[in-house]
This record gives sequence, C-alpha cells and structure tokens, in this order.
Amino acid sequence: LVSSAGMSLFRGIIAIKTTVERLSVFLFNCTTLIQPALHIESSMAEADKLMSKAESKVAVSFFKWSPDWDAALPLYEQAAQKYALSGAKDKAVVAYEKASFAQEKLGSPWHGAKHLETAGRLAKESGSSLVEVESFFKRACVLYAEAGRGQTGADALSRGAKILEDMNADAAYRLYMEAVEMYQNEGKDHYCMDTFRHAINLLIRLERFEDAAVTQLRFAEACSRAGAKQSQCKAYLGAMICWLSVAEGACLKEATACLLDCMPLEAFGPSAEAVTANELLMAYDMRDTDAIRKCCKEDSTITHLDIAVVRLARKLPVGGMESLGPPPTAAPTNQAAGGKIPLPAMDTADIDEHDLC
Repeated sequence: LVSSAGMSLFRGIIAIKTTVERLSVFLFNCTTLIQPALHIESSMAEADKLMSKAESKVAVSFFKWSPDWDAALPLYEQAAQKYALSGAKDKAVVAYEKASFAQEKLGSPWHGAKHLETAGRLAKESGSSLVEVESFFKRACVLYAEAGRGQTGADALSRGAKILEDMNADAAYRLYMEAVEMYQNEGKDHYCMDTFRHAINLLIRLERFEDAAVTQLRFAEACSRAGAKQSQCKAYLGAMICWLSVAEGACLKEATACLLDCMPLEAFGPSAEAVTANELLMAYDMRDTDAIRKCCKEDSTITHLDIAVVRLARKLPVGGMESLGPPPTAAPTNQAAGGKIPLPAMDTADIDEHDLC
C-alpha cells in the first residue's frame, strides 16, 4: 500500500510539473505576441509627441514671430520614421511631407525631394489616391531641378511611373514620357533608354501595340542621337513586330512603311535587323504562315530583342491570314541581286506599237 501511494504521489508531481511547463510556454508565447503590439503603441505615442513638439517649433505667436525650422526638421524626420515603423503610413506621409517643406525652407531642395519620394511610396502603400501619389513624385522632380539635378529629377519621375503601373497605366506611361523629355532636355539621351524600355513593356502588357510601335520609333530616335546604333536597329525591328501584332494584320501597311523609311538609314540599312525585317515582311506578303513562324522562332536577331518583344514575335501571325487578302502578284526580280529585290514596273503608256517591231 505504501509503495502504491508513493507511486501515485510521484505521478501527481510529474503531472503538475508538466502542466507548469506548458503554462510557462503559453505565457511566453502570449508575451511574445503582445510585445510587438505594445512596441507599436509606444512608437505611435512617441511619434505623436514628436509631431506635436515639431508643430510647436514652427508655430508663431505674439512673442515668437518666425518659425524655428532648424529645430522642427529633426523632429519631423524622427516622427516620420516612427510612424512608418509602427505601420501608420498615412501619418508617416504627412510627417515626411512636412519634413520636406522644412528642408526646402532651410535651402536644401535635394533632401526635400528625397522626403517627397519616400512620401510617395508610402502614400501608394497606404491606399492614397492616384493624384496624390503622382503629385509627390512630380514635386520631387521640381525640387531636384531646383537643386540643379535635372537628371535625378527624371530618375524620380521614372521611379514614380514604376510605382504607378499597377494603379493607372495611363498615368504611369505619362510619367515615363515626362521623364524621357526631361532626360532629353538635359541632353542625356543615353540615360533615357531604360525608361523607354519600361514604357514599351507596359504598353505591350496592356496590348496597346500601336502605341508601343510609336514609342519604339521615339526610342530609336533617342538611340540615334546617343550613338547607340545597335539599340536603334533593335527598336526599329521591335516597332515592326508591334505593328504586326495588331489583330488580323490591321497594321501591316504601317510595318511595311516603317521598313521602307528605315532602309535608307546608314545605321539600319546594312544591319542584321534589316535583313530579318525584310524576310519577315516578305513572308507576310506571300501569306506564308510557316515562313513567318520559322523567322520569328529561329532567327537569332529576333531572339536578342527585349524579352517582351520576343514573346510578341513568337505569337505571330496573329489571327488568320485570310483577312489580309490574296498575296500580291509576284513582280519580276533582279537575278543579279539574288532574286530578292523587285524590279520597277515598266511604264508602257508612251510606247509606240511600231517601236515593238
């Protein structure tokens, strides 16, 4: 009996110990979960105090005639950081905007522009309106320009456009083009190439192929001014592919006209892109679906274009070839040129019948 009672007591002690251990683990987990919330509340309270203190520094009264921007600036910046860390992004936007204004008042537009860019990113994350988010990046661009950094202002517009892509594609494209214009006004066409590519990729994702083709032509002009001949040739070929991607070949004429306009250019005429474009459009003229697909999938010139354009090319031809009508009547070819260049048609209007004998 004593042995049985001892064993029961021992088991009871073990059970109590296990329960205590489990309870301590549970309390530790609860504390771990509660601490971040307490920390967030503490950060929010500290940020509110900093904002209140900063506002008191810039307030004017009967005994204080001018704002103390030097004292208010670090308070605004600290409050903005604490709001952002605590997840109060809408309040962080306000604090960064005030910090930017303080930097501007202190004669530092560069740092003011940086704060506005941060405010723009946070405004997008907090669900602010398109107009508000866009305005932050445009104002940042203006401040960069005031600081004598026009190129950095264009970079800010490009970054803003990237952020706006999933909010409003038209606004994003508009910002991209404003950035391009600013690069060009600064005489730095070679810096706008990535911006052009982002804009073109955006239009292709939206299946606005005609706009993408026109933007490719603008890109080619910028490449020409920057001396980037390889990128220029790729842009021209990319424009033709974009036009050919319009449903049912509706822009085949535009693609053909683009090729004819580009062939006389010194950079494009002898290039591999010109040969590929010529072969592709000849396949369209012959309504040869297999030749079109072979050119788009096997030609190494096309595979070295931007990936968005390559994906477009691999979908060619779009729709049926019936909408293009029958192939044009084959013209006699110049055998000396390898049979590829059609000879001009003979004008018989002024030929006398006796001259034919």
